[in-house]
Amino acid sequence: MVVKIIIEMVRMKLAGSNEGIGSLIEDLEEPYESVELRINIISEPRLAKAKGIEAIEIFRNYIEVYFGSYKKML
Repeated sequence: MVVKIIIEMVRMKLAGSNEGIGSLIEDLEEPYESVELRINIISEPRLAKAKGIEAIEIFRNYIEVYFGSYKKML
């Protein structure tokens, strides 16, 4: 579900929308089950924030590349 939301956010951004994630999830019901995933960032504490931002950017780029490929297939 999270990946679908991220892909939809990329679509909205490419379409020029400034709406946030709230507009996508506001009508969703509470899940029967949920799992919280956290990523441990192994680095010096002073570099942890920068490494976290780097990881998010890498993931964001991966989604954009995937979405770009997906869009070409349509």
